[in-house]
Amino acid sequence: MKFKAFWILFSILMITSSCFHQTDGEKIRWNEFYVRLLFFESVAFTLHGSKPMTVMMLDHRAKEEKDKERRERAQGENEVSIEYDPKYDFEESWRLWEKNLKKDKINNYIIAHFPMKASDLDFVYIINIIETATIIKTHYSLFRDYIGFDFDPLEIIFEIYNENSVFWNKLLNNEKTIPESVCLLGILFGYGIENSYPYSLLFDDERTGLSKKFTSALLNQVIKEPHPTTVKKLSAKDFFIPGFKTFSLLKTKRMRYEQEKIEIMNIYRRKDLEAETLRKLYD
Repeated sequence: MKFKAFWILFSILMITSSCFHQTDGEKIRWNEFYVRLLFFESVAFTLHGSKPMTVMMLDHRAKEEKDKERRERAQGENEVSIEYDPKYDFEESWRLWEKNLKKDKINNYIIAHFPMKASDLDFVYIINIIETATIIKTHYSLFRDYIGFDFDPLEIIFEIYNENSVFWNKLLNNEKTIPESVCLLGILFGYGIENSYPYSLLFDDERTGLSKKFTSALLNQVIKEPHPTTVKKLSAKDFFIPGFKTFSLLKTKRMRYEQEKIEIMNIYRRKDLEAETLRKLYD
């Protein structure tokens, strides 16, 4: 027992040791990295909450080129935006981070690249295995009917490591946007069937008559709806919940994320972002 206790303590020290002996530049780099990873990309809700999956789109172009495009886009927007002017390139930091990540020690999560056809971007999926398997099991008939064959909800998750997976290619790489896949992806990304299904109706171009009139009006409502934000500067104390359109009047999914946000803020309060995140991954 003494040896086991020593080994647990030693492991924790090894996880947190990377936080020490950092230069000022390294501290800035990794604080920027974890703030974006956890709170801008909403990965914190997949690691610590009920969000089954999070997808990140990595743009590996030169930082100067991306910064120029971002400034030009910001000048053309009248909406108030959050303060975000990173010193270090996120994609460069990601490559360094992933290179040193001990994926063989990660048991409860998946971090996988899955290619999106006809795109130069690098798509990375962070998956909470239990939450994703459970949500697929809950809505199994919807997934089976769309995919066209029976499968094991847990086993199918690990196929995301295989770029030839029929399941994941049918969900992620259709030549055109299909309402059914939009709905299923909304479920996987944690938006709830009550919001994912109505949102998928906006992509159904084959409707006619009264139902087409309804979905057209619904689309106009979505376009016109304002997107206010009280977040001024992204940090562990001030961040968004996962973004999605709420259709359900009960707003149960949004309320759950608001509660999880408070819990996540408490988890990281006065904690080192890197140490706490790695501890969760290697738990």
